[in-house]
Amino acid sequence: MGFIFTPTKLGIIIGVALGILIYLLYVYAFGEGSSVFYLFAFVMLLCCPLVGGAATFYRARKGNESRAHKKSFVSGAVIFTILIALAFFSYVILPVFFFERAQVPGSCMNNPPSMEYTVPGLGMGILLASDSRSSVLVLVDRSKPLFNSTVFLVNKSNNESIMNMKFNNDVIGAGISDGTLYLFNDRLGYFIDTANGQYVRNVIETDNYRGLYASGNTTYMQTNMELSAVNVNGSVISHMILHFASLVYGCFFQ
Repeated sequence: MGFIFTPTKLGIIIGVALGILIYLLYVYAFGEGSSVFYLFAFVMLLCCPLVGGAATFYRARKGNESRAHKKSFVSGAVIFTILIALAFFSYVILPVFFFERAQVPGSCMNNPPSMEYTVPGLGMGILLASDSRSSVLVLVDRSKPLFNSTVFLVNKSNNESIMNMKFNNDVIGAGISDGTLYLFNDRLGYFIDTANGQYVRNVIETDNYRGLYASGNTTYMQTNMELSAVNVNGSVISHMILHFASLVYGCFFQ
């Protein structure tokens, strides 16, 4: 017995297919995280269920108009639910399976000389990240068993510290993108404006970063992150891939 295109099924197929097509056109034409994100979300989550519901109503109205309205509502609700589920899968579930990592050996001191960075008054540390105006420097106290560390955000123009954070280990990952420092102490993340050292606040945020973790008998450090977020100022980050420099137990990874 073949698949029967009932009015409800036809409307759902049309609405979901239209939503996927709009998403692909949005990514191709504007890129994810662009200024038209909210228009895209409005069109996909509102207009597509309406179009699918209208298609269902048009096909079902010849029999019973009252039932056609009900089928149209069901069709639109199912389309909306499917599109939300697809977005959740794309932004939350799928990134969990795609990331880069580095194996952490038992012990090492492999900090490359090219990454050593000296700041007057602070001393010599390891350069983890930098952009045109800021550098991220970590100083490690190797006299203590856990290798306590201090991360400094340094202004390049005057070599002055903008802010610093202290941690009780040296499991540190850092990267800079578009003026924001993404700093991790293992799994704990801090997003910081490199201009003033203030925390960047997001209303919604999802990432796939798992920091230091064990698989079997091997320890790994994740060396990149996929992030999607909506900032309190309304700006959007969508599927941003950021690569980290990391320091783990005296081992440097880039």
